Amino acid sequence: SAAYTTTLTNADFKYTSAPDVVVIYLGTNDTRSKETSLDTFTSTYVEFVGKIRAMYPDCKVYVMESVSSDATRRASVTEFARAAYAALDEAYDNVSIINSYEWEIEGQADGTHPTTAGSAVFAQKVAEVIAADYNITLD
Repeated sequence: SAAYTTTLTNADFKYTSAPDVVVIYLGTNDTRSKETSLDTFTSTYVEFVGKIRAMYPDCKVYVMESVSSDATRRASVTEFARAAYAALDEAYDNVSIINSYEWEIEGQADGTHPTTAGSAVFAQKVAEVIAADYNITLD
């Protein structure tokens, strides 16, 4: 939970204009901490998204979970992600979930990180979701 506060405190948000879209990727390290309970994680994540919403009230926020190829890691992330998604849905408008759980992304041997090719597929899929929301056709 301290990581989110540290991220926002130390971030250098120097944009000439506010972003239209913010994507928050829920990684394995964000949820697998043995010191963080599900309730603490969920409330901290909702607070983190709230701070993003306060900084950029007109932007669309997308949140998504890890696409780990390791089933055990994916299950632990999913438990935390689903709890956070329910709380976010209740707390905020203009926050959308990118359901990446079923995506087939080529992973490295560690079962967590995508390969270069997997990262390209991942980026394309995120772009497709956002483009569909804005009725944009991708080439």
